[in-house]
Amino acid sequence: MKGKRIVYILILVLAIILTVYSLFNFLLEKKEIRETKRQLEVVEEKKNKISDELNINDRYDQYKKEFNNNDIIGRLIIDSLGIDNLLVQTTNNDYYLRRLLDGTYNVMGSMFVDYRSDIEGGRQINIYGHNSDIYDLPFKKLLNYLDRDFFLNNRKVTLETLNGTKTFEIFSVKVITDDIEHTEILFDNDADFNEHIKKLRNNSLYDSHDEVSGTDQILVLQTCLINNTLGKYLIIIGRKV
Repeated sequence: MKGKRIVYILILVLAIILTVYSLFNFLLEKKEIRETKRQLEVVEEKKNKISDELNINDRYDQYKKEFNNNDIIGRLIIDSLGIDNLLVQTTNNDYYLRRLLDGTYNVMGSMFVDYRSDIEGGRQINIYGHNSDIYDLPFKKLLNYLDRDFFLNNRKVTLETLNGTKTFEIFSVKVITDDIEHTEILFDNDADFNEHIKKLRNNSLYDSHDEVSGTDQILVLQTCLINNTLGKYLIIIGRKV
């Protein structure tokens, strides 16, 4: 009997330890979520402090000063989704996966331009941003394009740079798992780029069937799909108009 009582006590102690450990991790996770949300809110507050009425050069000077960051190179606007976010670009595609505009570490990172893309004159501009089932991130709203009617009626995307604004019209929506053709950015000639565009359109969920050629400039938006059986990444592709 004594041996059984010792076993019961050990089981009870182990259960208490596991409960306390689980509770501790739960509270820690909640704290981290609150802190992450607050950091994201601070970034938005800083951006909104700067008036759109400033001329573009002064406005970007203010952005860079406010965030102490010369990597800020543009702004992505999708009115139909309420997206209006600053873009950064550095010498790799890793840094801003986990850094905010002010350099603060944050698992949600920033919206950034592929380091190989020429945002002004490149054939293809790739922009990446995180999705989340916890946080209200801008690129989470891209999931609206999984709806065909939304895609057909909301195809305008604006890209602002220091040289002004460009308008792109979305012509294709893709969901992929391992086909990473969209990450090819540099091409030697129009013919090669034209073949690349054809590959991008293959297996699209929705396609406007607009004519797109190797002389066009295209914009690619990428975010991940979370717990989605369709695929791993959502790719939105537009043509400058």
